Amino acid sequence: MKKVLLIIFIFTSTFLFANQIDSLNNSKDVEEFAKKIYPKFTKFEWSEFKIISTEKVKEKVSCKDEYDLLGMKNWEKIDITNDGLTDLILTAYWGTTLYSYAIVDNGNNSFKTYTLSKNVFDNCELFKPIKKGDLNYLKIYIKKQEQVGLMESKELIIKDTLIFKFQEFIELNKKPANYKIKGIEFQTSGCYGTCPVFNLKINYKGKAEFNGQAYIKHKGKSERKIPIKLFNQIQELLEFIEVKKLKDNYSVAWSDDQTSTLTIHFNDNSIKKIRDYGMIGTFGLMAVYSKLIEIGKETEWKK
Repeated sequence: MKKVLLIIFIFTSTFLFANQIDSLNNSKDVEEFAKKIYPKFTKFEWSEFKIISTEKVKEKVSCKDEYDLLGMKNWEKIDITNDGLTDLILTAYWGTTLYSYAIVDNGNNSFKTYTLSKNVFDNCELFKPIKKGDLNYLKIYIKKQEQVGLMESKELIIKDTLIFKFQEFIELNKKPANYKIKGIEFQTSGCYGTCPVFNLKINYKGKAEFNGQAYIKHKGKSERKIPIKLFNQIQELLEFIEVKKLKDNYSVAWSDDQTSTLTIHFNDNSIKKIRDYGMIGTFGLMAVYSKLIEIGKETEWKK
């Protein structure tokens, strides 16, 4: 009887702690799973979402030597969020372009898809799962063109390590700063498309001022209180990425994209302002933008 109970316990435990990603065995499994949990992968009629082989991915990247050095694979299973659940890192081929994604298991048969690729034009964005000590990270190698003048750009090579923190993938920092921030301002411009255009101001007391202008649910000026813990979370994120040490200007090399302006007011009356054309300056900044955009979009602003 005890033996039967032990077998039942082992089977039940395996069922409870395993997830759908654990059962994926080949590229076809990964492709079908990705399409199932993220329907966007099936919506574009002009191109088909495919998981191609590791060798074929290598043929299409523009940084083949680094691809080999990193030991890249077309997909890998790993607990990239370090929460005990298996996640998935994959590279997909859409039409003529490669995109990298992370599919994170949130538990209870719930998954979230993160787009890791931010600049597919240069066709060299590599994300390799690695282990350091007891934790898993993403080692990255990115080659891109960065605008440095009105009609001039230069090649930029980025080598770094990403950690999953604040529900986003951001650059690893073992010694975050300690700031006292009294206020944050965030402005977005229009683009050739439907980019949300708004101004947002929040302070350490939870006061929020909003002015929605285009492609956003709430338009016009409004004020209300937001949870102070939300401001504190964004401050902690800004400390982790050491925002004071980041550049004042970032710019992609293509046209018709959106510009953001992030202004941080510190208690010592110093100010850090970052203008980011394309809004992909760093992974940490993108995480900050995501949280501020969410406040702008999801807050029930007073009419």
